[in-house]
Amino acid sequence: MNTSKNKILQRVDELVIDFLEFNRQYDDDIKKGDIEKAILYGEITIEEILSRFEMVLKNSLKDYLEFNEYKDC
Repeated sequence: MNTSKNKILQRVDELVIDFLEFNRQYDDDIKKGDIEKAILYGEITIEEILSRFEMVLKNSLKDYLEFNEYKDC
């Protein structure tokens, strides 16, 4: 069974792979392995990356969620 939830979570998996691997092939500023090195050397933490992802996701969905919160009232 491939529910919407499963499809969304699979896409998150793909986003992580793209973030760490695939997109690095075409990025002149952050090469493949640079993110892992930055984490290893303490320049950034996984928690900081997750926090930024969460903030951007929430901000991107904010208007949609606020609009739809009241549609059934």
